[in-house]
Amino acid sequence: MLNIGISLNFNDSYDRGVTSGILSFARDNDWRMFSNGLWFSSFSGVKLDGMIARIESEQDVSRCRKYGIPVVDIAGAISSHGFDVVKNDDRLTGSFIGRHLMQSNTGRFAIVSVKGTSWSAEREEGFIDSIRLDRRSVPVFCAPLAYWHDTYGNADDLDRFLSSLPHPTALFCCNDLSAMKTMIACERLRIKVPKQLAIAGVDDEQLMCMLVKPSLTSLKLRLEKIGYEAASRLQDVIEGKRLQPAVKLVPPSSIVERESTFCFFSHDRIVAQTMMNIKRLATSGLSCGEIIADIPLSRRRIEERFFEERGRTLLEEVIACRLSHAKELLESGDSKVETIWRSCGFGSAQRFYSLFGRHFQMTPDAWRKVHRQ
Repeated sequence: MLNIGISLNFNDSYDRGVTSGILSFARDNDWRMFSNGLWFSSFSGVKLDGMIARIESEQDVSRCRKYGIPVVDIAGAISSHGFDVVKNDDRLTGSFIGRHLMQSNTGRFAIVSVKGTSWSAEREEGFIDSIRLDRRSVPVFCAPLAYWHDTYGNADDLDRFLSSLPHPTALFCCNDLSAMKTMIACERLRIKVPKQLAIAGVDDEQLMCMLVKPSLTSLKLRLEKIGYEAASRLQDVIEGKRLQPAVKLVPPSSIVERESTFCFFSHDRIVAQTMMNIKRLATSGLSCGEIIADIPLSRRRIEERFFEERGRTLLEEVIACRLSHAKELLESGDSKVETIWRSCGFGSAQRFYSLFGRHFQMTPDAWRKVHRQ
């Protein structure tokens, strides 16, 4: 039996989700678990065989090294500590948010980030890459983690940044904590979300997401997967199966869309309403006629106005929306392809494979393999 320490704070959903994955592995592998705090026995005085830790500072690095045992880091905030790392794929996280915010059609983007953290910097990079703009054209507000933890503290500099943004703008907050303080500032400044600023965060901290008004769109991470993979990696290191430290990236899950990004910007209200309907109903499997049934205009006129602005037909837009959702599920989860095409509103597997191949020149299975590497 192995004695394994968990060095986490358990004060957010990240730690709790990762711990759930660790415990899932531990139950199948005869581990005894120890930690400082929560419901675990303390590892003070216990001879540990290995440790899983959230390393976010040089002090954390020093503390973990003094044990002289194998350590797996689940944060990846420090780049050169020499431990194995299993963490969220932060570049892909930024890319997911970028693709989502592009659907709002604002044409303008901004970023709120956390200073001094590699995960925030990587999310920024992924976001910039996905929206295909010069970094210099994207305004960025950056502040240390302590600033964002002070939710209701002084925010004059944040207020100035938000007030300087043109409307409409799509704003990427690198985590839900920064998004919460940002949305509180928007309410104070009477900036309308999402009409003037469409805002999305990361972590899907449900309490934070639902406390703010309007509710916050956020990207859910695969925390249990991170925990399970970290535990598996630690077992390999303890058994001598791995000699060189390595980094394993776990792709994020999926975007949970709430009110803060439920918008589409257009000078034509019919086009805007049509796009909102498509965003809401495309993956339900409804026909184009059913999707626009509540719009007080003939199908032909809607099609004409829609094509004039979007450059494609209603059906092409619906298919694009379904394929976008399918790509997200293929990249992030382990669902079977059959489950994916059904949940995205495709009528059959043949239809799904045909459209996917036509648009991306590869099969869904090949897409998943390429984007998981």
